[in-house]
Amino acid sequence: MPLFHFSTITTCVNNLTRRHLEWIYRLTTTRPLLVLLCFALAMLLSTASIFSIRFDSDIFQLFPSRQPALKLMLDSMEWTGSAKEAFFLLEGDKKLLPQEAGRLAERLKLAQVDGQPAFKRITWQVYDDSQAAAFRDFIAFAVARPQLFLSNPDVPALAARFEPAAMDKFLLRLQSELAGQFGGSMTALATADPLFVRDLILPRIKAGSQALDLDPDSPYFISRDGTVLIMIAEPARTVQDMQFARKLVLAINEARRDSPLKISCAGAHISAVLDEAAMKSNIISCILSSLVVVLGLFYATYRRLLPTLLIPLILACGVTLALGTAGLFSGSIHIISFAFMALIIGLGTDYSIHLYDRFHSERAAGANTSDALRLSLVDSGHGVFTAATTTAFPFLALYLSDVRALSELGLLVGLGVIFSLYATLFFLPPLLIFMEKRFPAEYRPIPSLGLGRLWRFATRRSGIVIASSLITILVLGVMAFSITFDGELKNLQPRHSEAFLAQEKIEKHLSLAPKQLLVALEGPDLQQVLERTAKVEEVAGRLQQQGRIAAWSSLGRIINSPTHQAAV
Repeated sequence: MPLFHFSTITTCVNNLTRRHLEWIYRLTTTRPLLVLLCFALAMLLSTASIFSIRFDSDIFQLFPSRQPALKLMLDSMEWTGSAKEAFFLLEGDKKLLPQEAGRLAERLKLAQVDGQPAFKRITWQVYDDSQAAAFRDFIAFAVARPQLFLSNPDVPALAARFEPAAMDKFLLRLQSELAGQFGGSMTALATADPLFVRDLILPRIKAGSQALDLDPDSPYFISRDGTVLIMIAEPARTVQDMQFARKLVLAINEARRDSPLKISCAGAHISAVLDEAAMKSNIISCILSSLVVVLGLFYATYRRLLPTLLIPLILACGVTLALGTAGLFSGSIHIISFAFMALIIGLGTDYSIHLYDRFHSERAAGANTSDALRLSLVDSGHGVFTAATTTAFPFLALYLSDVRALSELGLLVGLGVIFSLYATLFFLPPLLIFMEKRFPAEYRPIPSLGLGRLWRFATRRSGIVIASSLITILVLGVMAFSITFDGELKNLQPRHSEAFLAQEKIEKHLSLAPKQLLVALEGPDLQQVLERTAKVEEVAGRLQQQGRIAAWSSLGRIINSPTHQAAV
């Protein structure tokens, strides 16, 4: 009984497919002008929809942000502000680095976008006058609560500061510094910390919160090897404002022009603009080169110009209609997902080749134009229609995926396959009829291209073919085990873009560790979080002693746990 129902359904689907193809044949051969007008209208609407789509280039948007690991990383970037910052790397003579950094900082401060300052803040020195008030407030807080920041070994040094002789020494030091050239800026800090308790607190805070491997003896953000100075700036607007990001990159290029040092940039804004341009260039070159190869092979085989020109027309229609329809489902498409539209060049041209090959073969066999076209569209078209739908629906099923890259890939390629099929079915008959009337030509059987000899060899030497196939599969199967899977998100960026290369330099010269791992701890209050942090720190310390991690930092290295606070 189930087999009977399955056979009935199959027969019904085949009949519906045949009727559908016959309807397309009648419509395209009797009313070609109406077909072209309808397609032109659909193309116009799709083009309007495309202009409303925003193309994203942030690689983190390719993956579901609800996943704990990625969410933690994105949240940490948001908390620390690194997701909003721009980084400038100055390379060259160590003696020129501070001088040129000062010039670049002044130019960046003067840079404007739409009449407004391009950056909120620019930092490249350990001590910045613009942060003096915040630094003073922190020191006042820390001095009043030394149990939060002071380590146990430093407690005797703190107590010794209240000895009469020590107090006299620190007061003399304070008097000397206040009388110096920076006396005016030191007044508020001296009021908050006259005994220089900060000398006990700041080294620990600096060691525990250091994100970059900087030269500890330099007042600037210079790497330990002295070859790179890093400048950190916060743009005035978010990276989502692409118009601002593009103008910001122009302002940056103007600011670093004519510098004797090599200045490279990284950061979300720079990546969004430069990576987008690089990806678009790569996508266009890939599509054009593939198209040239396909058109060259098609023309070399059939030697007809108009059918050859039909292929780029079909691809253009398929891509435009797919993008326009996708715009109805989503207001933004990632540029990496769009790159997979190049698959349509291989998938979409198959339908044109199969249908035209049947038409060409029937005409070469003596059939008239009408019969050859009907056999091509209805008979061969049935298999082409089945192949297209069985290809498109699995791709469309990916639209349900939580991973944006897979979802957009499935939607774009699935729609592209369907629209390429219908562009072929609707454009091919009118074009072939027009070609037969205006440019009649003699049809000859196409060359076998050596496939006949290959077929005869395979049938006569089947044992050799099977054995060589098995050996090839075995060798390639063994080689497949040597493949490694790359989990680095940054490698999704163009490898030759400035932002990617600058990030590589940061990791080489300024990174504390080549790889980083984030551990998030939660609790009802700060006290419990600090207690849990102390336990994780013990584990991290053991792992560092075992050589399994290079370095680690945590809140507990800056703020004492409740137990340590009580001891202090």
